[in-house]
Amino acid sequence: MFVVKLTWDKWDWDKPDADQLEQFALSSPSVPDIEKAIRRLDGKHFSLVVIYGDGEAHMAIAGGNSDQYIVSASYDNERFFTPENSDKDTKPVYLFAGGQRGDYPENMVTNLEASLAAARIFAENCTLDPSLTWTEK
Repeated sequence: MFVVKLTWDKWDWDKPDADQLEQFALSSPSVPDIEKAIRRLDGKHFSLVVIYGDGEAHMAIAGGNSDQYIVSASYDNERFFTPENSDKDTKPVYLFAGGQRGDYPENMVTNLEASLAAARIFAENCTLDPSLTWTEK
């Protein structure tokens, strides 16, 4: 398997600002470990999962509220690829990702199954899921 590390966040909004964020990491995660972390995303307490490969290669999956996720991958931290669905509108969708609310074009929002598939293929092969249309941003 290609992935060498899995990270995820946990937010506790009842704590003072300096103590709200906990970050977790797991070395050499399995596909079930990655899928469990993605399924836990709720867009409130858990909002970001990142899987890392060799070098700068990584994929981030964020959001999770209302079965809405943002997926982004990079191999060099300069070029970023996101799935895009031309059948959807570009109106903004508000998601909580990485501890902050952001608006994302609806055509870049994926569902849980697409996010899991993208992460699985990236984790196993360091490639982008060919069933999705990827756009460089």
